Amino acid sequence: MSEKEVLIFTDGACLGNPGKGGYGVVLCYNGNQKQLSGGFRLTTNNRMEIMAAIAGLEALKSRCSVTLYTDSKYVANAINKGWARRWRAKGWWRTDKEKALNADLWARLLDLCEQHNVKFRWIKGHAGHEWNEICDKISKEAANAPNLPEDGGYTVKPSTGEENANLHRCVQFNGKSYTWDSVNWYETETHLRPPVSVISELNKRLLPLLEEEDQQTKDFHALLVSAKKARDSKQYVRAEKLARRAVKLSPSDVGASAVLSSCLRAQGSSREALKVTERFKFELYLPLLSTRVAALCDLNRWEEAKQAVDRAVAIGTNKEKFSEIVERIREAKPELYDE
Repeated sequence: MSEKEVLIFTDGACLGNPGKGGYGVVLCYNGNQKQLSGGFRLTTNNRMEIMAAIAGLEALKSRCSVTLYTDSKYVANAINKGWARRWRAKGWWRTDKEKALNADLWARLLDLCEQHNVKFRWIKGHAGHEWNEICDKISKEAANAPNLPEDGGYTVKPSTGEENANLHRCVQFNGKSYTWDSVNWYETETHLRPPVSVISELNKRLLPLLEEEDQQTKDFHALLVSAKKARDSKQYVRAEKLARRAVKLSPSDVGASAVLSSCLRAQGSSREALKVTERFKFELYLPLLSTRVAALCDLNRWEEAKQAVDRAVAIGTNKEKFSEIVERIREAKPELYDE
C-alpha cells in the first residue's frame, strides 16, 4: 500500500521573544485542509517554529510521505543539513562548550521524522503564499489566546548551571507578573520595561534565588556565562562571586579575569581591578585591556594608560576602540599628546 502524500505548512509566532507564543499548521491531503494551532504563555519564536512542525506530524494517523513547508531557516537547516541529528549524537551539545537549545523539541521532531518520509522545504515568509499566510495568522491568534499553558521545556528549572544562565524568571509584585530574561525585566503581559523603583524591588526578590542556584554551578564555562550575564544586568556583587570562582578554576583564562576586573572596577575597586589584569597586561584581549586602561586612569596613572593604548594600537587594534579613554587622558594630561 502506497504512502499518503501530505503537504504540511507551518509557522511560529512570539510576542516579545521571549514572550507569549503560538504555532499554526495547515495540513493538505486529497484536496482537503485541516488547521491546527496552540500557544504558550512564555516561550520563544524558534520553539514555536519547531512546535509547529511537531504538531503537524503528530496529527498524522499512519506513515505518510510528507513535504513540510516552513519559513524558518533554523528548522529547515537543522533537519536538512543534519545539525539536529549531530546534536543528538553528541548528547545535545552543539560544540564542546555549548549546549544545543530546544533539545526537548528536537528530540520529538527527529522521532517523528523517522516515523514518516519527510522532506523539509523552506519558503519565504510574508511573501503572499496562501497557506503560509494562514499559518502566520492562526499562530498569532494562538499566541494572543487567554489562559495559555506553560511551555514546560522552556520554563522548567534546568539541571545544570549553564542552562540556569539562560533561564527566564517570573516574579509577582503588586498584582502584576514580571519576567527577567537574564539581563532585563519586563512586564509579562505588556512586555514593557517597569520603572526603576519596581526593578529594584524585583531584584531584591530575584537575587536570593539566583545566588542559591549559583552554588549548584560547578562548570567553568557555566560560571563564566552566568558572571557575564550578571555583570550585564548590573548585579556586580553576584557577578564578582561567579567570576572569582571561574578564575579559581582556570587562573590562566584571560576572559574570566576580564569579567572579574570589570566587576571590581564597576564597584569602585580600581586598584584591585588593575591587580587582576597585571598578569595579562601584554595580552591583546580588548575587554581586559579596556578595563585595565580605565583603571589606570582612575588611579591617575595617565602615562601608563597612554603607553598601554599606544602599544595596542601599534599591534593593530583599531584606535577608535579607545576613543573615550584617549579623550580622558588628553583632558587630564594634554602634555602627553604635545608634539
